Amino acid sequence: MIVTIYYLIPGLRELFSFPLFLAGSGILLVGGGWVLGKILVKRFKIQPIETTSQARSTRLRMRP
Repeated sequence: MIVTIYYLIPGLRELFSFPLFLAGSGILLVGGGWVLGKILVKRFKIQPIETTSQARSTRLRMRP
């Protein structure tokens, strides 16, 4: 999908090389996901996946 965006936007090839565009896109996607995760945990009190999976494994071990 990133490749498609790179070739469909006119003038983008003249501004950035593909490796630079790919690296920038990756940083934006990972950083955006990290920020969104922090917002969801702090503001909306949504538990991270790690906490949920640990709680489930603890409950499974406690069952007789």
